[in-house]
Amino acid sequence: MLQTYQTKINQTSVNALKTKYLDEIATYFGYIERKLFVECFINNISRSECKNDYLVRYHITARQFNSIYIQLKGKVDSIKELNKIHLVDMRERIKSLEACIKFNTEKQLKLQLKILRIEKIKPFTEYFIKIVQQHKSIKFLIHQNKCKLFNCKYKLEKLEQNIVSKKIRICFGSNVLFNKQFNLNENDYSSHTDWKLAWNKSRSSQLFCLGSKDESSGNQTCIYTLNHDLRLKVAYKFEKEFGKYIVFKDIKYKYGQEVIYNAIQTYMGTTKGGNSAKYVKSAISYRFMKNEYGWYINATTEKNTPDTITNKTRGCIGIDMNAGFVSFCEI
Repeated sequence: MLQTYQTKINQTSVNALKTKYLDEIATYFGYIERKLFVECFINNISRSECKNDYLVRYHITARQFNSIYIQLKGKVDSIKELNKIHLVDMRERIKSLEACIKFNTEKQLKLQLKILRIEKIKPFTEYFIKIVQQHKSIKFLIHQNKCKLFNCKYKLEKLEQNIVSKKIRICFGSNVLFNKQFNLNENDYSSHTDWKLAWNKSRSSQLFCLGSKDESSGNQTCIYTLNHDLRLKVAYKFEKEFGKYIVFKDIKYKYGQEVIYNAIQTYMGTTKGGNSAKYVKSAISYRFMKNEYGWYINATTEKNTPDTITNKTRGCIGIDMNAGFVSFCEI
């Protein structure tokens, strides 16, 4: 079972240079991710063809490219699954709206007949005015539901077209934040420039490092040691300014520390060709995430869970005595 553990980067292990690198590499990888999305999932260029080009064009390692691609593919797969759920929900909503319109239309017709009968006898009485108001309310409700029904059918048609054509739409930075630029005052932005700073910050707040079982400490790009040091490999483009590695000191996990220690333990195994090789017990993938409180590191690795064993001789019955009734449960 995959388990994720989070810790905050200790302020004593972070200086201006390290923070600057995390900010710049997150921005740079975010830019590459958006370019890769267009080429792989819009223009349908193969992953391998993009990989060879991106390694040269953006001066990154193969592992860094794989990390960007896997993260992007996860987002795309997530949207595909969400589209299926939205499709079912939209159909149910359309069905519900149609039933509601039909019910209220019948109710409206009955009120119309009632108004005609009352009008022949005593028009403009208190009861007559009450019935007319009810009629107007139902008429307005039907109008509103018809508008909702039209919008739902339009969205359903778009969803069906996207699923058939396998067209994926992603707003990097979130739709919610994107739409805030059209109501700056209501969303506490002094200007469009102020909003754009928040927009760029949102699109550049993560860095993913994909792990592998046949790499040192379960990750070639980001290596965790028993001394609580985390060594992050610098992309080729930034080596002149930041060096080959950025080291974060005193990285400890309040929960899951033993699981991570166990994951980076090594053992000797054999490759597919029969040669001996050193492996770690489990791969570890790291995700650097930034918010208003600073940078956090999520470590995702395999956690061994004990097998569930059932013993019929150890069952029991729990009884809850209440006023007027008794509850019980057998396990």
